[in-house]
Amino acid sequence: MRLDKKFLATLLGVTESKITSIKGLTFELDAPENSITFKTLLDERRIKKFRSLATVLAAEDDLGKIVRSHNYIENELQEFIFFAAPSPTHLKFDEMEFVEKVRLALILGLNSDLKPSLSAAGKLRNRLAHRLDMKIGQDEAKTLVSTFTPPIKQRFQKRLQSTLSELPDVRRLKGEGLSYFKAQSQLMVFFLQLYDEVAKERHRIAFEKLQNMAWH
Repeated sequence: MRLDKKFLATLLGVTESKITSIKGLTFELDAPENSITFKTLLDERRIKKFRSLATVLAAEDDLGKIVRSHNYIENELQEFIFFAAPSPTHLKFDEMEFVEKVRLALILGLNSDLKPSLSAAGKLRNRLAHRLDMKIGQDEAKTLVSTFTPPIKQRFQKRLQSTLSELPDVRRLKGEGLSYFKAQSQLMVFFLQLYDEVAKERHRIAFEKLQNMAWH
């Protein structure tokens, strides 16, 4: 696969019109800072999308949190597949279910540690699609978090503590109110962590493709 505008646009999360020229493995962006590195651009993209998802989740109810998170994660999965596939032009994502995308991503090299969490997220979304009044409680939240491997769970716990420290004082909450708040916090951070893990895989496989192209 040669370096083209679609590849770069997908990699950087910009429109193809923003890329004004491509010469070998170099390119120019229609932007003031033409000396920006790949790492800087990808870091900016990741932070921007992560913050966007966090903002969205903070304003959504249970169903909204799950649907929105699912869309963000599914998009990262599709881009992982795009970069990993030998012939991405033949991909037809609109004809594939989420579980099929997860399976294909795993076949193409996605970190297998993410399979349980992605499967759990997909199943939860399907359950809510048939039960719109369903509420996420402590049991459901704990089940989701339990799908993380120890290293990912450690990163989740660190992010959860950071998130809770930025929220209003909850020490006055008791009983069902406190339980619901904890469940909501865990649900939100679970999806943020899962998104971040998939985004890291997206960046990894994209760089591998770039390195492979550089040697051909």
